Amino acid sequence: MVVPWLTLLFVVPLCGAIVALPLNGVRNRVAGLVASCLTMVLAITVVVLSRFHDLAEQVLWLRRLGAWYALDIDGLSGPLVIAATVLGCAVLAVGFDLEAVADAPTDGPDAPQRGMRPEAFTTMVLAAEACVIAALLSSDLVLFFLFFEASLVPVYLLIGCWGGRKRSVAASRFLIFGLAGGFVLLGGIVGVISIVSETERPNTLLSALSAIDFSPGTERLLFLLFFVAFAIKGPLIPAHSWLPLVAKEANPAVTALVVGMVDGLGGYAMIRFAVGLFPNAAVWAAPGVMILALANIWYAGFAAAGARLLSQFACYTSISHFGFVVLGIFALTSTSVTGSAMYLSAHALSVGALLLVCGLVQQATGTAEIGAFRGLRTQAPVLAGLFLIAGLATLALPGFLNFAAELQVLVGAWERHPVLALFAIIGTLFGAVYVVLVYQRLFTGQPRSESPIGDDVSVPRRVVVGGLLALLLFFGCAPRLLQSYIADAELATVAVAVADATQADEEGE
Repeated sequence: MVVPWLTLLFVVPLCGAIVALPLNGVRNRVAGLVASCLTMVLAITVVVLSRFHDLAEQVLWLRRLGAWYALDIDGLSGPLVIAATVLGCAVLAVGFDLEAVADAPTDGPDAPQRGMRPEAFTTMVLAAEACVIAALLSSDLVLFFLFFEASLVPVYLLIGCWGGRKRSVAASRFLIFGLAGGFVLLGGIVGVISIVSETERPNTLLSALSAIDFSPGTERLLFLLFFVAFAIKGPLIPAHSWLPLVAKEANPAVTALVVGMVDGLGGYAMIRFAVGLFPNAAVWAAPGVMILALANIWYAGFAAAGARLLSQFACYTSISHFGFVVLGIFALTSTSVTGSAMYLSAHALSVGALLLVCGLVQQATGTAEIGAFRGLRTQAPVLAGLFLIAGLATLALPGFLNFAAELQVLVGAWERHPVLALFAIIGTLFGAVYVVLVYQRLFTGQPRSESPIGDDVSVPRRVVVGGLLALLLFFGCAPRLLQSYIADAELATVAVAVADATQADEEGE
């Protein structure tokens, strides 16, 4: 009997979401955590098995479109699946009772809905996790699109049901941007299917599409459609305006879910689809995209340093570091693309941990204002330590996985674009600046006795957040474990080869 391991990976959290829904109180929370932890264990098992066995699943689904129910796992999707399951466990364990308190009234129709049934929270988190995992595993273009869009629904409900005064506006903006990206992506998919149907029998498997030789103009147009859709999801400037509002209004745990789990799909899809299917167009667009990536790094770095709210500080930190991911992808060297793939997992865990800690600070102080308190280190030393370590991991301190990934991105980018890489290296200084500034403003100095805070971090939450940071430290000290697995996926091989040939031709002239 053949076990459908990859199908089980997203069916387990989906079943957990259904089972947890009618349960109340502690039973609901326990059911959600059990389902999420079981999914995490299953993900690790599947990744290990995939090193020795072919676990791919393929069943013809829509014959007229040539669409397949096709799942596969490799060095690009495997680490991201594990990161998604780990973050899902952390969100359910830490973020269950966190509320977005920034500028939120205590009563009236716009008050945070603290009375919402927790059953819905658990169910939506597990549903979002299932959709993201399924999208990461999809090796058919149509199937990927369905799960890519389906992930919008539970996240929209999480933002709109738990949050601050403008939570409905934030949820609507998230949905509008997501649907706009999906509409653009759908146009690209329809174009691909139409072109393939003119020459042969329709087939939307990635393995078949990667062998199609598009005309230069068509390939560039399709690439732009795919790239714009994924740039919105990332997000990449100027399509980033939805994320700061979501960070301000949503439950901090939900923001961690959005940034760490859902937004990672943008970077993943750029490698898998935009660059993988249209390598020549990726080489053509690379200089312009890299400039946009630098804009992400610099603009978001300045915005993070001047942020007024903790959640927005973490949000702009995420946007800035997504710029490094995109820079590595479109530098189009084996080193840089591998670094970007590593960065996606490191980014999910580090920014997720930072956002959860920011939520704990909000809960302890009763406000998201960075300047409202000083000297919290003396009143909440564990909270201060977790914030500092999470911030240092996010800014890619040596020893953490973020550093190993960012170093590969910069070294790979320097091989082909030394000037742009130099500006990116300067951009790394912003991380040290905004993390240190926020830490000093919030945790150092003389405490304000008139503003007491709540209890320090509980032991279970210390374990959860500390576990995320420990994973980053472990793989940061032994990055080869992840590098070798990712390298086996042969990411963007054709695009790298085309870029090498183009550079050789230019040097020969």
